[in-house]
Amino acid sequence: TNNQTNKNVNVDFDSLGISDGIYSWYVNCTDNAGWAITSDTRNLTLDRVGPIVNLTSHSDGAVIYNNTNLIFSVTDSPSDVDQVWWASGSENGFLNSSYILNSALLLPGKNNLKIYANDTLNNLVQYNYTIYVDMEGASITLDSPGASGVTGGLVKFTVVDDFSTTLTCQLYINGSLDQSSSVTNGTQNSWTIQGSLIDGNYGWYVDCTDEANNQNNSETRTLVLDQTPPQINLVYPSNTNN
Repeated sequence: TNNQTNKNVNVDFDSLGISDGIYSWYVNCTDNAGWAITSDTRNLTLDRVGPIVNLTSHSDGAVIYNNTNLIFSVTDSPSDVDQVWWASGSENGFLNSSYILNSALLLPGKNNLKIYANDTLNNLVQYNYTIYVDMEGASITLDSPGASGVTGGLVKFTVVDDFSTTLTCQLYINGSLDQSSSVTNGTQNSWTIQGSLIDGNYGWYVDCTDEANNQNNSETRTLVLDQTPPQINLVYPSNTNN
């Protein structure tokens, strides 16, 4: 950069047009008599952009259970990361150098999580994430058969969860696992008992685990298993030709 100045005047040089990085710089001056002098050489770090933050352990919008670690990557160049902190509603705090936030510090349900970071040159950035902290298991309703109801082997139940799309459910008969399958949240499920059981009374319940690993059981009901069709006896008249 060429510039003219008077004696004993501070001169500012604009860094526009220069990309961020580490540079060596010096000043060379020549007076009207042609005498030239060069200053000593110094290093400078030009950094006008704040740190880059990435949520590496989960995707934005993730549903997680309590006591889950959210792990972030925070980098800055050419300067260094200074501080990283977070806020969600009325909750907030600083992250340590590992950039880990445990979900126990967040609120149950939806969290509009803000991550702030600045570098050693005080360039500040804000990143926004949505995180759902699911601390409750699904609600399980036994639809059919009713209490002490009779069935040929078919049972029906409905599972409702606040956040999960699918859940893993298990049917227990007299305390023993009969079958397990993935079900859709909010829909009624019809399962046929798979075990080789004789007709009689049995206790049954359903156990479900949601995507946040929360588990819940339904009530236990008694069903009457009847797999034997009716028998027909012709009484009168007898089988004759008359």
